[in-house]
Amino acid sequence: MAPVDVQTPQAPSASAPALEPHGQSIRKPQRYEQAEYRKSHKTRMMDEPRTRRMPPPSTSRT
Repeated sequence: MAPVDVQTPQAPSASAPALEPHGQSIRKPQRYEQAEYRKSHKTRMMDEPRTRRMPPPSTSRT
């Protein structure tokens, strides 16, 4: 997906209008950042409730 956007930077139909040339440049990094943020957020959200919901028996017993 990323290589396609880089190889075809002249695809306003798939990316943004030709009126916004810098829009593509921002869209590329945005997509990568969004993907990483989504992964980090998802893992954190899942890890947070999981650790809170299933506390270690050692702490619960003490």
